[in-house]
Amino acid sequence: MAIREGRWDCTQCGTKKIRGREMSCPGCGVKRASDTKFYLAEGEPEITDPEQIKRAMKGADWYCGYCQRGNQNDSNKCSQCGAERGISPVPRTEGDSDILTPATPRTTADLKKTGIGIASGVLFLIFLITYFAWPSRIEVDVTGFSWERSIEVQAYRTVVEEDWDIPPRGREISHRREVRSYNHVLDHYETRTRQVQTGSEDYTCGSRNLGNGYFEDVKCSRPIYGTESYQEPVYRDDPVYDTKYRYNINKWVHDRTETARDSEASTKSPLWPKITLAGTTADVLGNEREGSRSEKYIVHFVSKNKKPKKYSQALNQIEWNTFEYGATYEAKLFLGNLSEFKPK
Repeated sequence: MAIREGRWDCTQCGTKKIRGREMSCPGCGVKRASDTKFYLAEGEPEITDPEQIKRAMKGADWYCGYCQRGNQNDSNKCSQCGAERGISPVPRTEGDSDILTPATPRTTADLKKTGIGIASGVLFLIFLITYFAWPSRIEVDVTGFSWERSIEVQAYRTVVEEDWDIPPRGREISHRREVRSYNHVLDHYETRTRQVQTGSEDYTCGSRNLGNGYFEDVKCSRPIYGTESYQEPVYRDDPVYDTKYRYNINKWVHDRTETARDSEASTKSPLWPKITLAGTTADVLGNEREGSRSEKYIVHFVSKNKKPKKYSQALNQIEWNTFEYGATYEAKLFLGNLSEFKPK
């Protein structure tokens, strides 16, 4: 890896771009501080001198806890006052970090503020969920009932249909040739080019601060691309023809729906609609028969509080029959629906 000498600026006299190896400012003589920020000047050349390379590879400088003198990593005593290394060290902010320009560290106060903000948001969200979605018990009065009952009426008729085959008892009206599907078949090949990786190369993607005024190049690898030719198959869709038939057939079909309802009932007396069917249920043209049946039963309530609110709850007929007009019930309210009724 290439080694390059960094620079630093004197905060005392303002001298700029002092060589990284210098322990003192050549302008005013002030010692290089332990929090000195090293940087690489643009276009800084690679160091080739063996002694400088050896100096750079010793590791981060250490600073005397007594006199704050900077010392090379391989020395165990301060070169200025002779104090042993490691006694009352001054914390460094520019060690052998892998980052050229360190981000400003977040303080405990910053982290505390962030934590409080997140916690407040979570608590507010929990409050909203609890307030709007959590089940509650309320008292309600029955204000009425409504019901609806429906019967489908089917008629035996002649209908016109189309299909690829005529079903039993179907009577052909006409037929025609039509595309039923497609066969996906190979037609030919065409020459195409595409990008492919042909190798890789190393490049300098950054610098690592060695903590002693020197920087080491950081190498990264990236792919090298080229193009290649290939034969791409081209397909075509060939239509597959078949005979499609149009025919008459007699069958039971939906004709109408008869409905009976009472939307403001004060008592419970649901009835099925009265229907008149033509003919019999035999498979004879013009005859009618009953189809499917459907029913719906709803109890209407109003809450007993300062701001009464109306509720309508759909129930099965057995449950519906247990409620009495004007009676009071305690119920569970969850997402606008009432359940678990208890007479008061």
